[in-house]
Amino acid sequence: MTREAGLAAPVSSSPPPAGWPLGPHRAEAGHREQRALLHARRSRGALAAARHGTGAHRGLGADRKLVRCAAAEGNEQSFVPRCMGQGWGLGFYDELLDHGILKPLTAHIEGMVMKEGDCNFVAPQGISSVVKHYLKESGAEVYFRHCVTQINLRNDKWEVSKETGSPEQFDLVVLTMPVPQILQLQGDIVNLISECQRKQLESVSYSSRYALGLFYEAGTKIDVPWAGQYITSNPCIRFISIDNKKRNIESSEIGPSIVVHTTVPFGVAYLQHSMAEVQELIIQQLENILPGLPQPVATKCQKWTHSQVQHYKEAGVRNRGGMEPRHSDT
Repeated sequence: MTREAGLAAPVSSSPPPAGWPLGPHRAEAGHREQRALLHARRSRGALAAARHGTGAHRGLGADRKLVRCAAAEGNEQSFVPRCMGQGWGLGFYDELLDHGILKPLTAHIEGMVMKEGDCNFVAPQGISSVVKHYLKESGAEVYFRHCVTQINLRNDKWEVSKETGSPEQFDLVVLTMPVPQILQLQGDIVNLISECQRKQLESVSYSSRYALGLFYEAGTKIDVPWAGQYITSNPCIRFISIDNKKRNIESSEIGPSIVVHTTVPFGVAYLQHSMAEVQELIIQQLENILPGLPQPVATKCQKWTHSQVQHYKEAGVRNRGGMEPRHSDT
């Protein structure tokens, strides 16, 4: 199975569409479980590093772990720039639209909050296609599954230590993993954060939730009038998406897939429970909402310990450029 997507598609006789599962998505990768260490002038949501003197660009992957490049794909947020006025980051959207990586979201998402001037986009090949586009442009050489443990200053260079392998030196290191993982790093980076800054960073809190993907045989019908739906009356489930329908890539050759997101209270309450137990509970609640669903050929459950920033204003961080949550973080 591919590991570049936050929720990879299991191999089955009816594989889900490439890049499954895709939101709709919010254009903020930094708060998800994707992190990267690479030299890439235009890559967003990345840990960046330029190797000194050699001209070669390298990247180290990250979960605190150096690169899992793709955004977690089941995110129920939308790409939502402001269409009216000069919103921050609109140039990125223009470029992605020109390359066909993003397309306007035309499918009906029931219960999605819309504001005047909002434009919603979807990535037909999955949000990982956005990351792959910028990595290709950057010329970065990306390495996966390396866990950063320390960052030290050595002879005016940043030395990055990993769980395995020798330390490497870079001119520049940019961290975009969740704040709690930054605060766990050891070495000289600890001294770079003042006591005031540390208190501000420690005040940042995150919601937690689970996502469940269900994959079906080609030809299976999911008979609902929407491509996505926000749920307000269930203690477990917050969002359901018929993913291929939402991305407008329905095909007789590819089976449909369903993406389910839990509420934050459920995610917090079951954060330490086994994945099998959580999956069973989500499926039970899904059957209450959509009775009579066919039997999937494969499932995939994903835990997001750090899903969305809840108290980002306390740390002096502002929501920029009109990119706003599509619903309350519940």
